[in-house]
Amino acid sequence: MGDMQRLLIALLPISALAAGCASEVETRADERAQRAGVVMDRVRDGSAADMARRVVGGDPAQDTAIEALVADGDRARGRIVLRITERRATSDFDVQPSEAVRCYEYELRRSVDELGPHRIDCPEGPALSLGPPPPVTTLPAGVDDALRRELESLDADRLSEAAVLRAARAVAGAAPVVDVATHDGVIGVVVGDGALQCVAGSVHSDGVVAVWRVPEVVAQPGELGCSASAAARGLGTRHPH
Repeated sequence: MGDMQRLLIALLPISALAAGCASEVETRADERAQRAGVVMDRVRDGSAADMARRVVGGDPAQDTAIEALVADGDRARGRIVLRITERRATSDFDVQPSEAVRCYEYELRRSVDELGPHRIDCPEGPALSLGPPPPVTTLPAGVDDALRRELESLDADRLSEAAVLRAARAVAGAAPVVDVATHDGVIGVVVGDGALQCVAGSVHSDGVVAVWRVPEVVAQPGELGCSASAAARGLGTRHPH
């Protein structure tokens, strides 16, 4: 056996080990991307930036980090691209790869399955500056009873969507969702926080009023939602199970 053959045999385990470590770092990045998708999926409504903001952090120059390169659209229809820098500790004599930088795309279609990461080539350009999260909007305390009182005070002989809408706005505070709709002579109304909190009501032509809190599992995007049309049909009054 020649000297070159002996050298190649001696180096073979080191090369194999180095390749394995590189794969390990990449695997860690893949796993982190998968976990990021799970965390972002917990944002049931809002913009893609709101979702990405939940997972970004770290300094890619020094440590493991997640950066957002793209955050377009919203939870219903959008796209997020994350750049993940993964590192592992090394020693002075360690010649194995210790860093992986990978990019992952998430297509937003309200589906948990579609939030799985797809590895892509990293787009050029710096990471996005997402800024602070928007202030959290909550429904006013006691809005359920206040809405009921306002609706019951309406003149049954002069019922209209405009009158019901005025009544809802009088108690909605800063709630971003205030809407009315009519179905078969019943006027439905909703007051919601744009996420999972939704108070719904209905006013029949004879003045009979009903007000209820839509269960969160029903109010979330992709389900019934916070819908005045659904309220006019009397839907969302109870938990589905």
